[in-house]
Amino acid sequence: MEKIILFLFLIYCGMTYAQNETASPKTIYLLGGFASTITEADIAFAKEFNITYSEFGCVVPPNIKKYEKLNWKVFDALNVNFGNNWQSKMKTNAMGFDTWKRNQRNQKK
Repeated sequence: MEKIILFLFLIYCGMTYAQNETASPKTIYLLGGFASTITEADIAFAKEFNITYSEFGCVVPPNIKKYEKLNWKVFDALNVNFGNNWQSKMKTNAMGFDTWKRNQRNQKK
């Protein structure tokens, strides 16, 4: 039974990783866990700011920097289109958000 559960878990993780291999300019990539971390508030945020979320689940992508940089482009676009108001509503597990925000502060100095 344990082997079956482990096998199903690995299949789920692999499927989640494969789904995230296609990049979209309006997609924010998240580091998640076994269960989804997207809440009702996140769904409302996505609708309000016209973005989508994509979770990696339990597998951290080997090219994590690529997804952080893709997220930075989305964050920049959100700033241009909506100002800073969206930042306080952003998920903390959005890949690269903390670094992007820190860079924004440093550029203003």
